[in-house]
Amino acid sequence: MYGNVETLLMYHTHKPLKKVLKGTDKENSWIKRLNEVFDKFQNGKEKDFSSFKVFFRSFKVLRPDLYEETYKSMKAKELLLEYEDIEYPENVISYSQRKAYKKKLLKQKNNNGS
Repeated sequence: MYGNVETLLMYHTHKPLKKVLKGTDKENSWIKRLNEVFDKFQNGKEKDFSSFKVFFRSFKVLRPDLYEETYKSMKAKELLLEYEDIEYPENVISYSQRKAYKKKLLKQKNNNGS
């Protein structure tokens, strides 16, 4: 279980909070607190949460619209190991696989060019 409500709210990036809470008792004190804090994050300002790192991280995760210029997605499918314009197949995941794929691609390119 999560240590505090603020940390649990970061799960909202993976699955909407309403879906997570579907079927739960709305009168439960934990659920009430969760909804209160979620509303506070959605309607609050950055300065309200900047004093404590966990709260600020939760605020940034729940409000990416405020950080569009600096926000980087941390989803694995969107991470780049090196900045290059090669589009890798889905089964090429690890660094060594990407390196081998790139080497093979460059070799093919050199053979076709000469």
